[in-house]
Amino acid sequence: MRGNLIGSVSLVGLSCVTFPAMAVTAAAPAAQKTAAVPTAVNPSLPDESEITVTALRSNTSIQRTPAAVTIVSGDVIARQQIIDVRGIQGLVPSARFSAANTSTRIFIRGVGSALDFYWIPETTAVNIDGSYVPRFATAGAFFDIDSVQVLPGPQGVLYGRSAGGGAVVITTRKPVLGLSEMSAALQYGNYNTVHGEVVGNTPLTDQIALRIGGVYNSHDGYEPYGLQSDNSFGVKASLLYKPAGNASILIWGNHFEQTGLPTAAQYVPLQKGVSPWFIPPVDPVTGRDNTRGSRNDYKYSIAGYTVHLDLGVAAIDYTGSILHQTEVSLRKLIGNDQIQNNAQTQFVQNFHLSGSSGSLDWIGGVDWLYAKSRFNSQLGPNRLGSIFPDIRQRSVSGFGQGTLHLGDSVRLVAGARYTRDSLSLHGTSIRCFGPCVFPPVNFDQSWKHLDLKGGIEADLAPHLLAYVNVQTGYAPGTLNVVVADNVTPPAGVGRQISPQTLLAYTAGLKSTLGDGLLTLNVEGYHYSYRKLIIQSFVASLNQQTLFNAPRATVYGIQLTSALHPTRNDTLSVNVAYSHGRYGTFVATPGAPDIGGLQMVFTPDYTGTASYDHRFDLAGGANLDLRASTYVTSSFWGTFAHTASTQQGSYIKSDASITYHSPDDRWSLGAWIKNIENKAVASSITSSGYAAPFAGAAFLEPPRTYGLSFGIKI
Repeated sequence: MRGNLIGSVSLVGLSCVTFPAMAVTAAAPAAQKTAAVPTAVNPSLPDESEITVTALRSNTSIQRTPAAVTIVSGDVIARQQIIDVRGIQGLVPSARFSAANTSTRIFIRGVGSALDFYWIPETTAVNIDGSYVPRFATAGAFFDIDSVQVLPGPQGVLYGRSAGGGAVVITTRKPVLGLSEMSAALQYGNYNTVHGEVVGNTPLTDQIALRIGGVYNSHDGYEPYGLQSDNSFGVKASLLYKPAGNASILIWGNHFEQTGLPTAAQYVPLQKGVSPWFIPPVDPVTGRDNTRGSRNDYKYSIAGYTVHLDLGVAAIDYTGSILHQTEVSLRKLIGNDQIQNNAQTQFVQNFHLSGSSGSLDWIGGVDWLYAKSRFNSQLGPNRLGSIFPDIRQRSVSGFGQGTLHLGDSVRLVAGARYTRDSLSLHGTSIRCFGPCVFPPVNFDQSWKHLDLKGGIEADLAPHLLAYVNVQTGYAPGTLNVVVADNVTPPAGVGRQISPQTLLAYTAGLKSTLGDGLLTLNVEGYHYSYRKLIIQSFVASLNQQTLFNAPRATVYGIQLTSALHPTRNDTLSVNVAYSHGRYGTFVATPGAPDIGGLQMVFTPDYTGTASYDHRFDLAGGANLDLRASTYVTSSFWGTFAHTASTQQGSYIKSDASITYHSPDDRWSLGAWIKNIENKAVASSITSSGYAAPFAGAAFLEPPRTYGLSFGIKI
């Protein structure tokens, strides 16, 4: 039975496993009526044909999915001490997962949202256990994970309005009937890093199982005065009820709190001869004190349910969730205090129906979202920023997709989604284009859109798949809050921002060679954007301006491979080229034409490589060695390539070594991240000041290292 994403999540054990970790990048089809994939040569590694891809809302092996899906397993997440979704940055080609304090900015092949404001539409969807999660609730409680699947390119038919750039599908581990087990892990490292987690699975009856866990993180500040420190904890619980028959009910909930001090923005270019993470006690431009006042109080809670019913000819999956997120903080932003007082409550309901009828596999359903938010961001003595006590977003859509089997080797795919979105925004935007004013902002607007998808898949040989897809993507419009109801905007700046649309072509080949000795996949793509929403933020003014660039184009190629030269070795190499450029566009009168400039956060070249080796020791013990590296060419943080807002090319590497006891009941390891101690900007913008302080950036962590211990009872 081909279920959708919610109905087909694997139920797996706890985080201690007995094989080396892998981050796998795939490209292959959405139906199970395909030729078998050979078993990998290395029996001590997970069989790639058994890794299930659910990102396309169906159950297929990793080698039978018609897209360049990158899968990061829960074992990799545990061994490399990845504690939030941003940590997979170095494992996914052509993508950037950047921290912006409590938000995560995700760009995949040039598509993403650079600013963390509630009314700016997201263009890469994050989906946790079947529910859409906004970028403001992706910063923590990242443990007991089964896998993270990154699906590039527009996914408007399957995931809706927020998936123009792709989808990030996070699957947590679920309760297991009949299993009584507990695992715990503890890490300690430099900067007094402490990470601890415990997870337990227990059967309550033959039909009910409970899974519950907790996580704690802390470390001293990477920057002086305790800035960029962490003090956080999270808890999660899930209850599975599986009565006789083909039905199940899953109820789950997560809660996360963080009170560490927020990071401060650095002036760029960075000063030579000084630690990149050094914040001077007195700001060199404003003369204000940087040593006092920072604080952070960030919380989110999410609870949901999934009801699955297999009727034989079809499966029903009904999911729902409620999320509440708050942030009250005092940040340091370019010599000023930035006050944040924000909150959002979101409701999601999804009803999906899937099944098979003869040679046709199909899925369809209705998705509904409602979010109510408040946003209060003010900077410096003039209180520059925005105060919006009432922000409301609604989205309702219906979709359907079918896969028609033409014999044993060819399949046709077609799908569509119709969406209606609305945005209501009320408050005031504090502006100082001359005298400071507090004009009212009242905005109510709705948009309608139809997304389409078509494709063909063919088995050219028993272990060679070819596919071609054409699909669209969409993000709803929004308001340029610089333009208030009674204020004349800067010349050339519009008030309403139109929806952006995307037409994408992808074609790929997927091959498995030498009885699983080598997998080699390639995908080419061409994306055409219309009315691309681009953003300009000036840190010293705490304000952003939005534009619709008429056109933008991204094209490129992605090559992924995995080699198993011996039973205990795996070498994975993934490389990508993305040529993302804006079309002709002049943002304001007198501004330069950005036509031909590289799109923000879109390096031309990226690559990842990882090597895993297992040493078999006497008595059944073993030693796992893993090393990985990420390479990227330079990229820009501002669409107009403002001076000092370019991140240069760099290499960042991680490594770990782990000893497993003969009975696999305990393990002891060592790890290191950012071996090169490279200072990398997670986000870059204009400061609004003159050189050498023209740019501002938040930096990723420096080199960190430590020891880990795990036990399973």
